[in-house]
Amino acid sequence: MELVQINVGGKVFLTTKSTLSKIPNTKLSDLKETSSHYRTEFKDFYFDRDPEAFSCILNLYRTSELHLTYKVCGNAIRTELEYWGIDVNIVRSCCWKKLFEVDEDETILKTLKKGISTCDVMYGDHSSSKRQILKNRIWILLDKPNSSTAAKIWNWIYLLLVIISAGIFCLETIAFRVPKSQIDGTNSTEVFNVSNPKIREFISTELHPALMIIEIICLIVFTLELALRSLCCPAGTAFLKSFLNIVDILTVLVGWTAVIVDMFFFFTGELETLLLANVSFGLRCCYILRLFRFFRLKEKYIGLKVMWLAILQSKDELMLLVISSLILSTILGSTTYYCELENPVFSSIPQAIWWAIITMTTVGYGDIYPISPIGKCVGTVCSLCGLLIISMPIAIIAANFNQYHRQNKQLQCILNDRYRSQIKTKKETHISGCL
Repeated sequence: MELVQINVGGKVFLTTKSTLSKIPNTKLSDLKETSSHYRTEFKDFYFDRDPEAFSCILNLYRTSELHLTYKVCGNAIRTELEYWGIDVNIVRSCCWKKLFEVDEDETILKTLKKGISTCDVMYGDHSSSKRQILKNRIWILLDKPNSSTAAKIWNWIYLLLVIISAGIFCLETIAFRVPKSQIDGTNSTEVFNVSNPKIREFISTELHPALMIIEIICLIVFTLELALRSLCCPAGTAFLKSFLNIVDILTVLVGWTAVIVDMFFFFTGELETLLLANVSFGLRCCYILRLFRFFRLKEKYIGLKVMWLAILQSKDELMLLVISSLILSTILGSTTYYCELENPVFSSIPQAIWWAIITMTTVGYGDIYPISPIGKCVGTVCSLCGLLIISMPIAIIAANFNQYHRQNKQLQCILNDRYRSQIKTKKETHISGCL
């Protein structure tokens, strides 16, 4: 038995030549004393590689099974296997998680870096121009809520204004309206003959003056905030490509148009015809865009953005949920329709499918329900299948969110450390320049 001594990264391994010859055409199977790795004074082969990974590789020669240690990263294992001439595909299935989980983590991290912020590189990029420095500070104040105390205060103010604006939008539909003085006898008949009572009430009344003033104040603040963000954004062209920024621009335009039209009617005393009333009503309907500002909160709160990214990355599971629900609801709805031929509430298969969907989601409005024994059995199966179909994809989505949340915490720690380091370097450079 011919022994072979191998020194890997300072750790000595002892094996036999017959063991190393079990896997041909590899670096270890072709060790010779003429090799550049052979040390005559120590009578061993020296490799400046990772000893932890090498222990797994040497065990492959001994047992013909490649198992990985938890101490070595999956990418490091790949690098070592490539160096020693071992095919990565022979890793045992019990160790696949260790080998491939790093790929999943890197994919998540890449998605987070792309989705969390497109302007993180500007954190410490301070130009010599005072104007550029001011623009960067304003951008960080508006877009990075955790960057400073002032940014946190502004973030809370913005959240409060969004809630107030949404609240006014909701209060417009209840008793916070007063009759319009511009509708006189000439046009009142035309206005009040509108058949829809909701539209008739809306065009014959206006928002309470106090709420109108608050709404205008909110609109002014949102307009200034939008203007500052558009002027100070480091990536100017990317600003106009953002869906939420486009919605913000449309919301501000529609909001000011609606306010100007209402103020024109109020101050000029113009008679409001049905056409003008419908224009005003249409503008108010379009002003529902203001509610989309809630989606901007995900840009300001990292947790909401991470949840959104996790949902986007779970699109396959969501598609599976939708498709499986549609298939099952079609089958069970059609079955229920024929089981309930004597039940008049199941007037068509589409209506029965709608009932199946409502039952599968465990909502159950109670307006439609089976009365025959067979129909009740189908309804029971429908509700149980709904629980199973919905719960499985939701569990996968929750697992995705946990992974994204964990990776995001690590990413934020790195970004914060990098930001503090850049600020410290900038201060030291400024002090040395003054000296």
